Amino acid sequence: MFKTVIIGPQATFDINALRAYLNQPGSGVRSKALAKKIVKNIRQLRSTSDSYPEDQYWPENKQMVIDSTYVVSFKIDGNNVIVKRVYGPGQNRP
Repeated sequence: MFKTVIIGPQATFDINALRAYLNQPGSGVRSKALAKKIVKNIRQLRSTSDSYPEDQYWPENKQMVIDSTYVVSFKIDGNNVIVKRVYGPGQNRP
């Protein structure tokens, strides 16, 4: 069964910031592909959300790690997947 993916306000800010960073002038093909991959993986949470482990900082959430550097923290609430944050490399997590 497919779930609805809801992007929270902080996650929207995070996604826009990482897209701007990875797609800035002079970025290589790999950076631009990574930005697309992150968004694609978030969209796929509608069918894959149950397969991820719990978030190490917020046990009520789950986390998806992308390319060993980006972490998507999300919560499953019934038929909804709520994306809370998208952390980049070196970004502090509480």
